[in-house]
Amino acid sequence: MLTQVGDILTTENPSAIQSTENTALQKDDFLKLLIAQIQNQDPIDPINPKEFTEQLTALAELEQTYNFTDTLKQFGKVIESLNKTNLLSLLGRKVKVEGNLISADGSITAEYTLPENAELVKIRIVDKTGQTVKEWEIPGQNAGTHVVLWDGKDEYGNPLNGTFWVEVEATTNGSIMKDVILYSTGTVTSVNLKEESIAIGNTEFPINNIVEVSS
Repeated sequence: MLTQVGDILTTENPSAIQSTENTALQKDDFLKLLIAQIQNQDPIDPINPKEFTEQLTALAELEQTYNFTDTLKQFGKVIESLNKTNLLSLLGRKVKVEGNLISADGSITAEYTLPENAELVKIRIVDKTGQTVKEWEIPGQNAGTHVVLWDGKDEYGNPLNGTFWVEVEATTNGSIMKDVILYSTGTVTSVNLKEESIAIGNTEFPINNIVEVSS
């Protein structure tokens, strides 16, 4: 009977023992069963001391596994809490996030990175309906990061309000360049701990989109 308990204790899937949704025995039940077997052992065929020691060792390892799992869960909660608290330090800091947003008032500026030299770069400012409100061209631009210089006006010189999207089309050797990366930059005005996002003005960005933080 002792060997049967050992088979359960040394299972490669201790989580199955721990589950409360099945009929698997809990660690306390194993200890009770082990004691019961000792009390009711056959005097003619007593428990093997070596096997008994192995059962106690397996039970101790199982206990350590449970305790370690609980510790990891508690540690994870502490780390999560610290991370969310540290997000508050982003308030008032300038950040660069992956995205192609830009605002007419300049609170959100845009940048783009060219992987190689471009013969021609076309910049388009697009509104929420998908309409281009302004477009211009920049000839001969080198590889690297460049700032989108926009005065917040449409092609007729009328001032605009709100947030817009930036589209960048760069060509080299007569072909449209791939892997042009766009960024939005601005000062963090609020932090949403629950959603793990930041806001630049009235526009929110996921925390995971941040690629750079500066003073």
